[in-house]
Amino acid sequence: MKFFLSFTVILYLFVLLQTSFLPHLFSNGLIPNLVIITVVISSFFKKYEAALIGGFFLDLFSQMPFGFWTVSLVAFVLLLQILTARYVQKPIF
Repeated sequence: MKFFLSFTVILYLFVLLQTSFLPHLFSNGLIPNLVIITVVISSFFKKYEAALIGGFFLDLFSQMPFGFWTVSLVAFVLLLQILTARYVQKPIF
């Protein structure tokens, strides 16, 4: 439970940073999506709820229809899980 709350706060801070501060830092419009990076890294550690939390926060702050980022991130994590299970071999030792 402690991990879930701390992860939620981290993702919320990343969304706030991404929507408020980073557009002023990167003037050419190419802003790194910190939430997607965090979700991809956490999916390697089998923390799939990060896609739901991150997608929800991105939906709150985006101009896309509500649910777009949540569905996109969950689908991306599932695709990443399938590709990892199929093509990445675990060490034998």
